[in-house]
Amino acid sequence: MIKKIYIDDWLVLKPYDILSTTDSYYLKLSNEVKKNILNDKHAQKLHSYIDDKEINILSCFLTCYFEDIISGTNIWNSFVRIHKRLYKKPLPFFGGDNYCEEEINSQDISFLIWYFLNTIQDEKFILPFQEFLIEMGDAVLEVFENEWEYAPENTRLISFFQLDETADFYDARNYMEKILFKSYLFNYDTADDLVSSEIEIIENYSDDENISTFLTEGRDFKTHTSHTRILSLLGKEWAAEILGPQNPLSKSFLNMSPRVIGYFLYKGQDHTDIFIEHIASGKKFKLTKKSFDHHKLLVEIDTIMRMGIVKWMDEWWFSGVYVQTPFDADLVLDEKNSLTSRQAVNFLDHQKMNINDILQGQLDAFLEFNNGSQIAFIPCNQIDNFVDGYLKYYNAKLELSAKEILETEERTRRDGFWI
Repeated sequence: MIKKIYIDDWLVLKPYDILSTTDSYYLKLSNEVKKNILNDKHAQKLHSYIDDKEINILSCFLTCYFEDIISGTNIWNSFVRIHKRLYKKPLPFFGGDNYCEEEINSQDISFLIWYFLNTIQDEKFILPFQEFLIEMGDAVLEVFENEWEYAPENTRLISFFQLDETADFYDARNYMEKILFKSYLFNYDTADDLVSSEIEIIENYSDDENISTFLTEGRDFKTHTSHTRILSLLGKEWAAEILGPQNPLSKSFLNMSPRVIGYFLYKGQDHTDIFIEHIASGKKFKLTKKSFDHHKLLVEIDTIMRMGIVKWMDEWWFSGVYVQTPFDADLVLDEKNSLTSRQAVNFLDHQKMNINDILQGQLDAFLEFNNGSQIAFIPCNQIDNFVDGYLKYYNAKLELSAKEILETEERTRRDGFWI
């Protein structure tokens, strides 16, 4: 006898805790899906990969796909559109001439089963194109086709994945969090990764009074840097696609900067902005006071601030945690000599120069230096000499004059980066 799926299993994949009026309908549908995937032919195969609890979640997961299509929340359709732009076909592995975009397809379901099985567990890798995936896709599609004309929209779910055009940075960040950490498609992907990182923080810092700060910083870091397993996209890229090009916020998401986390010097403020300087690079920023309630505590020029900032709609916003310390000359020197800290703002220089031409020139020089190959096999004790030799070769290709070389070295030392 197949055991029933109950509401707690269904709510695992929902972005809310209070039941909507349609949840009982989709819970019942999940049980129908479970019956169809656990027929005599497929039950043993599924149990070789996942347990009974996970089979319940898989049934709900596939039903969430159906609910997504019916309700128009645009999560699955966003994946299909992006994949088609990139690879000229709607899905990886599964496809065919009879594929109907923005409708339910057996190929969608087969892919989602494959994706689910490979994300919820990592002990076995399930190959696509297996017969049981195709057959289960067909079996589940039969359930959905019978309900296609009658399935209700989940209005609460629709509202959850909408965003007002007047949204500020924190609204936008919260929207990215919803997609990455509360949507059904990424529940065992980026959401599971966040939970694992938070458990690790709690285990390592359970007795630390700053544990909430660590958790806040960890979540902010994941929000801005997590790439989903499918398509390897950031939260801001998913947000732009789900909202659609007709929404003006879509372009704002795509233009959102990477998060800069590091040490800054306080340089003053006016009625709208706080002036800060990134210690490692010397780059100056205006931080909007709309995002920073601690500005009244900033009095001494060159006070050191460790914080995260993100550019949203041409303004820099505070994001993450904030720590303030008095001026420390040793810390300043260490930051100026830290290549990692300097690299945190490299993307700003990329916007001002044709970085692709520079990278192509470096690649061309490397191919010449390495006899036309992009790969070099070198004994460990010769790597430093190889890299040094390539850098000298590349610099020679630039044909810098002795004066230009001297000016570069002086500028580097003046900035505090000793070589």
